[in-house]
Amino acid sequence: MTKRSIIAGAVIGLAGLALIQVQSGADVEQADAPEVEYSAAASAEESFDVFKELESSSAAASETAPARPQRAAESGQPGVKRASANTGELRLRPVQVMDTQGFGRPLVAATILVPTHWQTRGGVVWQLNNSGCGKNNPHYNWSAIAPDGAGMISLLPDETWTGNSNGIQSGQCPNVMTNNAREVVLNYIQRYRPNSQIIQYYDRTSDVKDVFAGIQPSRRDAFGNETRQWYGAGQALISYQVGAATVREIIGTAVLFTAMSMQGGYGMPAQQYLTIGILPGYAMRMPEGQLDLNQAEMIRKSIRPGKEWNQEMARHRAKIAGINRKGAMNRSRIIAKSNREISEINRKSWENTQKSNDRMHREFSEYVRGVETYDDPNSSTGTVELDNTYDHAYRLDNGDYVLTNDHSFNPYAEVGQGAEELTPTR
Repeated sequence: MTKRSIIAGAVIGLAGLALIQVQSGADVEQADAPEVEYSAAASAEESFDVFKELESSSAAASETAPARPQRAAESGQPGVKRASANTGELRLRPVQVMDTQGFGRPLVAATILVPTHWQTRGGVVWQLNNSGCGKNNPHYNWSAIAPDGAGMISLLPDETWTGNSNGIQSGQCPNVMTNNAREVVLNYIQRYRPNSQIIQYYDRTSDVKDVFAGIQPSRRDAFGNETRQWYGAGQALISYQVGAATVREIIGTAVLFTAMSMQGGYGMPAQQYLTIGILPGYAMRMPEGQLDLNQAEMIRKSIRPGKEWNQEMARHRAKIAGINRKGAMNRSRIIAKSNREISEINRKSWENTQKSNDRMHREFSEYVRGVETYDDPNSSTGTVELDNTYDHAYRLDNGDYVLTNDHSFNPYAEVGQGAEELTPTR
């Protein structure tokens, strides 16, 4: 059997993925609202996706082990490495995504595994945005970059956009009125990858239905005004140039729409207001022919939230919500409610991943595939999650992990140190 080994540094800490500062409370449905124009100015800041950007898997069960998932894009898209072509070695190390600005002391916002020799930059950015649209405060602006500059992993900002049926712009912000998640996701991608070419788009709405399951049904107030919500998610395989190199990148995010319809009266027509909350995006790029979507997903799934940062963010959001409640007009209240709701969704989804591996599997089984939980008494949680496309997992004496399909793998011969083979958690 051809040997494929991944040496991954032991995961340290729990990193907080505080996501969007959008607060709301109304129903979520996969429905369409009146579709109108969506436009937004492009920007080029790189920086995370809470939804799981997975490809369709074509797996056949066996009595001894689940079949390896293979992504649709891997088998049919140019410039993307096939799963079976993964014959090399990938070394990973844990890094911290830091917030050094928000709470008077540096806090770990997240940890993530990245290739060993890649350099990281950025973190959580606190940047006041008085425009009323675009990046939320705070937001992610983080990346890990390969030595050649072509490979990169990015955590991208979350955003908020608004619109109304009157066609009135708010300051310099565009009047955004669309019910189409695909349109929003593709506009988002173009803002951060303005010169990219879309090779293929994947609708991921069904993958995030559990994340949005707690939203209340749509409701009307005593005056007949209705508030409702719907959601969508997507990712795209894109291509663009980095210097002289052509790269392929998988990039995506999820979107929550909050619409309010107000009854007309006293000679005034009915009015509609819309808030669009875009969750943080995740992206990974590699030179053409080297993008392995399984590895991209494995790295994304290595992200862990930071408990202390999450707690600080919860207090911050509560304070902001209190300020908003005191002086907001109707449209401002809609935005505040939408922000609170998405923040609560994100907080609960990440807390659930920490409660138990069983709970995580149940709640994310529809869109989290390709991971195996191993017993590891040296881990702070007693277990560790590693890619299940490998048959054997070892913990080296120095704390690193080795994943391999080589049944005759000899740690002393291969890496010069002892190792303990891990067993899957039952």
